[in-house]
Amino acid sequence: MAERRVGFRPARSPVGLDIQSDGVGATAAAQAFKALTESLFPVEGIVRAASEGGFPVSLALDDGLAPEAYRVRFSTSGATVSASARAGFLYGLITLGQVLRGARLHPETFLFPASGEITDEPAFSWRGVHLDVARQFYGTAEIEQFLRIMAWNKLNRFHWHLSDDEAWRVEIDAYPALTEIGAWRGHGLKIPPLLGSGPQVTGGYYTKAAIRQVVALAGGLGIDVVPEIDVPGHCYAMLQAIPELRDPQEKGSYFSVQGFP
Repeated sequence: MAERRVGFRPARSPVGLDIQSDGVGATAAAQAFKALTESLFPVEGIVRAASEGGFPVSLALDDGLAPEAYRVRFSTSGATVSASARAGFLYGLITLGQVLRGARLHPETFLFPASGEITDEPAFSWRGVHLDVARQFYGTAEIEQFLRIMAWNKLNRFHWHLSDDEAWRVEIDAYPALTEIGAWRGHGLKIPPLLGSGPQVTGGYYTKAAIRQVVALAGGLGIDVVPEIDVPGHCYAMLQAIPELRDPQEKGSYFSVQGFP
């Protein structure tokens, strides 16, 4: 939980942040923060040079802080973000960006601090979000924006539900039928319309390149990707794509709670 001791400036808030970093972890965090704000708030110029009015922000190494902890110190001449690792620097910058946006967008409610400090550390090491793309498919661009929103809220685990009875979403070279058949639903297909998807063909899957791209973006934002592949349960789509996986001696009849055989 954050500890805050701050004073406030009567003048308007800074127009942006001029971030100066030194060291691998701090520089990586500064670059990730710049890319994050440019994607989420493309016209706001949250990161900008001093020549464009950027408020000075320096990143300082403090080995006494936990990996995800940070400290932000304010003064009228600039702010300092202290951390021991890349994650802490990124979270400190995100907090600074949130403070800046609050002061800029809601000046009647928030003011940018003129002095004091914020010291913060996550209370939980696992701060996760689950997304089921088997039942409802989302493209790579949507997944990446979802990751950016997670990062802005300091979430660090992306539980990616990639297969279920309703679909299979992962490209595997050795088993092309998994995506050729298992990734699509519609009238006349082996997997029928489900969950209100209608008779038209709907679905999709993630290529290996797309998955690598998502994992790389997540890593840069301090997010671990936790993939979920449901086998042997909840694998109707997989069995429709590769029916020979069924035991030929099995004569029983079993159904999932949703009614899948």
